[in-house]
Amino acid sequence: MSYILEALKKSDAERKLGEEAVKDGADLNLNISVPAGPRKSWPIKIGAGFTLVVLVGLSATYVLNKKAPQNGVHRVVAVAAKPNVGPVVTPIVKPLAKAVVKSVAKPLAEPFVTPVVTPVPKPAPKPQPKPKLDPKPSQNPAPKPAVNFRPIAKPNLPPLTSANAYVDRAWGSMDDALYGQAIADLDAALTLEPTFPKAWFAHGWANEKSGNEQAAIQDYDRAIEAKPDHAFALFSRGFLHLYTGNPQAAVVDFVRTQGVATDDTLRLYSRLWLYLSRERAGQNGLLRLREDTKHEVLNIWPGPLVQFFTGNIDVKAVLKAIETTTDEHLQERRATGYFFLGIFEQLTGNNHNARSYFEKVLATGAIQYRQYDAALRELERLNR
Repeated sequence: MSYILEALKKSDAERKLGEEAVKDGADLNLNISVPAGPRKSWPIKIGAGFTLVVLVGLSATYVLNKKAPQNGVHRVVAVAAKPNVGPVVTPIVKPLAKAVVKSVAKPLAEPFVTPVVTPVPKPAPKPQPKPKLDPKPSQNPAPKPAVNFRPIAKPNLPPLTSANAYVDRAWGSMDDALYGQAIADLDAALTLEPTFPKAWFAHGWANEKSGNEQAAIQDYDRAIEAKPDHAFALFSRGFLHLYTGNPQAAVVDFVRTQGVATDDTLRLYSRLWLYLSRERAGQNGLLRLREDTKHEVLNIWPGPLVQFFTGNIDVKAVLKAIETTTDEHLQERRATGYFFLGIFEQLTGNNHNARSYFEKVLATGAIQYRQYDAALRELERLNR
């Protein structure tokens, strides 16, 4: 390297000497006239010097390229490689992997598992003890009242001193559809008075409403034995004979009812049921109805129904009579009126209208009247 620099300095010094010589020659040309022969030596010298400079430059360039520190170049590349490889790999892989795993796994796993598992078992045991309280009402004496969806029977009723008192309390229980409790009181009454007709009739009514029809017929038999003119017992037994497939026996009971009934309303109802029983027994019920009611006063209910069957008024007049009453008797008139209008339609072959009227009876909800039970039976008859 020092050799090259010295050569360059030497060539540069020679160049300067040449330039100074040229200047001196120029000055000499200005002041001194030079002969023509000697001027040709200066161009030759300048060309030789220029050629020398070029050769020195080429040799210097060759030496520099040959002896250039190749290790230094690799060092530069290595130095450049280190920052490019090191910083790129390390900061990208490590921080991103750690940050993603930690931030996603922990918050998603913990919050969803904890709230779902904890509340589920807590409410489950709470509803279980409540149903255990249900068996208590089943300890009441008679399961039959449950059919009418009535509440609890009267618990621990005190003993009474007379049969009549037991009968009165039994009717109060039946008003609440507590027929089992009523039968218990009536049994107590009959223990005190075995031939008490009021007790036997009430006993039969409780059995009838409980669905024990044959037991009810036997109870009505005992009531009629104790009191042959018991009109309500005769009427009730006739009703059950009709719907248990014995219309002939029903005809007998309703005829006897007409003969002993002192209540005009009961007598008119017995005439309507007698008409139906005769028709079901194969008799001419309409002819006998007209004969039996010639001298009846038909301006009280159910007189309009008798007039309708005998052809004296039309259905519009009957419907008007049903609605023309006080609220106290409206449910009774609708239940009985719709029922016998349905019977008329059924006997004349119009089952569609008959069904409609029977369904209207059920819509009244008058379960305390026999026409309500009869409408259920007639609908079953139509469905056969």
